[in-house]
Amino acid sequence: MRLPCFPPYSTVYWHYKQWRDAGVFDQLMEVLHGEVRVHAKKKGNGHG
Repeated sequence: MRLPCFPPYSTVYWHYKQWRDAGVFDQLMEVLHGEVRVHAKKKGNGHG
């Protein structure tokens, strides 16, 4: 089985650092956390 072609590690890491430093991952986690809370509340699982 052949893996798909990916760019060099240094390219991927450069983009990761740019997103990390710009707060992209923090923003993403904040939005996802909010979505999980909304979904959990709608489910009525007793934790919200």
